[in-house]
Amino acid sequence: MEPGLPGSERKLTVHPEQVKVQERYQYYDIDGVSADDLRAQMKRNGTTWNDGNVYAALTTWDIRYHYDITSKDGRYELCDISTDVDIVFHMPRLSPGAKAPLPLKTTWEGYYQHLQTHESGHRDIAVRIGEDLYRELAALGSSASRKDLDREAQTLIKTEFRKLKAEQIEYDAETHHGIKQGAVLSEPTLASSAEQ
Repeated sequence: MEPGLPGSERKLTVHPEQVKVQERYQYYDIDGVSADDLRAQMKRNGTTWNDGNVYAALTTWDIRYHYDITSKDGRYELCDISTDVDIVFHMPRLSPGAKAPLPLKTTWEGYYQHLQTHESGHRDIAVRIGEDLYRELAALGSSASRKDLDREAQTLIKTEFRKLKAEQIEYDAETHHGIKQGAVLSEPTLASSAEQ
């Protein structure tokens, strides 16, 4: 089942090292009497990503970081480090009161669970990178130069963000955008229709 109402689900989690993670869902409604109807609506109403493709579901993330630099005995070090990860799941939702027959609704529920599993994988990668970023910044040693320390921190941040992009692309390639995880909406089988 889809969590909450459109855009209303918000969850704040404290991860290791005090990394704050916030999740929310944005839905678009679909309805129809066949899987073809639902797929056509997802293609038409899904989310367009920066690669130009339209996806039935999409997970976006925003990793924000902060640090200050303090000086002690002629050495500089990072302090007040924080990392926040905001996750937005853009998901299709079978309209309340949908006209879909029961076998299609049952098929939809299975599809949605697989789709959520795939999108949660994207979230997990972003959260892990946010946690890694926090730990890496916290582990930076001191420096005789404020400018050098800041440059080292910024280099580390850029490296983590490049790693995030590469891992997200690799995850989609490995899972074929969730297809290998079962995120395929097909017509209900005759056997499942007869059971209903």
